[in-house]
Amino acid sequence: MVKEKYLRQFPKELLSSSEEILIVYKPWLGGFLIKPIILFIIGLLSLSIGIGVILILISLIWMVVNYLKWRATLYAITNKRIIVKKGIIGINYEDARIDKIQNIFLSQGIIGRLLNYGDIGFSTAGVMGLPIIEFKSCKSPKLVLKNANEIIARLKEK
Repeated sequence: MVKEKYLRQFPKELLSSSEEILIVYKPWLGGFLIKPIILFIIGLLSLSIGIGVILILISLIWMVVNYLKWRATLYAITNKRIIVKKGIIGINYEDARIDKIQNIFLSQGIIGRLLNYGDIGFSTAGVMGLPIIEFKSCKSPKLVLKNANEIIARLKEK
């Protein structure tokens, strides 16, 4: 599951000397583009009433921004942390230590269920069950959830 091209996107200085990446996930591009595509289709259907051109322009800008967000987003599970890398202009990293993870959530809307993608949220102690780290638009989210649970359980046993 560790793809070499994704692994290169994580700077080595971000990881401690004893830390290794176990799994790297790239979000599903369709999850980032589905809403702007729907708006684009509505814009095409609305061309006859004049608002269609505006909706098409908004959807095209939204698609470009979401594509850039997708390109800049990467999720990883190491032997010590869960890490999210994102950001178009600046790079942002979010992480949570494995030993602090209390709950893992799977969230799938109707479109997500139909297209087999969803969001995985990880919450830590003291956050009242709200996800602090999120893997957005994961393809096959049940498999991602299963893999994350197995890795976290195995690492917590050590």
